[in-house]
Amino acid sequence: METFISQLKARQDQLSKLKLDVLRALIAFGGAIWFSELLDAINRLHLGEASPVDQRELLKAVEELEKQNLVKAERKIRASDKSGGVKDILITLLSEEVRLSLSSDEVLNKYYLSLSEIFEKS
Repeated sequence: METFISQLKARQDQLSKLKLDVLRALIAFGGAIWFSELLDAINRLHLGEASPVDQRELLKAVEELEKQNLVKAERKIRASDKSGGVKDILITLLSEEVRLSLSSDEVLNKYYLSLSEIFEKS
């Protein structure tokens, strides 16, 4: 897993960056996230400095991670204020090795540091 994560970090293509960001978001936000919330989660991880992301590319990143058995993507109904809920995709982290491989990730650590600073101020 370390090798896979290192390869993603070394690549500069958009798809590799998105795969890495999807994994980071899953780690930072409890191991599961709705697709409709994923883009916002990635922006928060990058402290509002993330590059613009195409939804189709983001979905492709999720699908490729699913093919690699790192995540599971299930079409479900998400609760909402609309009657009957909203169709969405629930993305779940399957590999705890990913969490270990990203334990010293710079983006995640900056995000966690920003949260701790917010809590210290309040």
